[in-house]
Amino acid sequence: MKKQQMAEDLSQEIEVFIKEHQSLNLATVDSEGLPFASYAPYGIGDNCLYVLLSDIAGHSVNLKNHPHASALIVEDEKEADNLFARVRVNLTLNSTVIPFESEGWQEGIDVLSERHGEMIKNLAGHTDFNLFKLTPVKGRYVKGFARAYSFEDSLTGKGISHMTGDGGHKKRESV
Repeated sequence: MKKQQMAEDLSQEIEVFIKEHQSLNLATVDSEGLPFASYAPYGIGDNCLYVLLSDIAGHSVNLKNHPHASALIVEDEKEADNLFARVRVNLTLNSTVIPFESEGWQEGIDVLSERHGEMIKNLAGHTDFNLFKLTPVKGRYVKGFARAYSFEDSLTGKGISHMTGDGGHKKRESV
């Protein structure tokens, strides 16, 4: 029972952390297979994130051609107790373009508008902006040194487990 309670507590922490933040760092792959990092404001749907991206933006083109991505939501440097151990959620994602006026379009625009206001409706009114649904495949929640957790198929920690590797960090004999 204690392990289940810990998993529920961690899941709730992850949910709060994601809700507290407004934008994510997004890593995509270009047509040459090279990585591309950017950022985007996001909205939270039912076990997914939504982003509204312009065709001019590299990450929009990349997601259309390669639907796999990684997102990082990370504690602000100014708020971190230790720069090397910032709290963060890293998600491996599958992306789907939600076409204008198709099923799911309004839901995505609504959750984005709720978080980011009128700007979303203004941008959504332009034909060169695309709505992407980002669905988690797996993730990691890092709370600090030796406090890393992995989870699958969820934004907030379904199947969460402590990552212990082969015993953790090991000291060098000499530096």
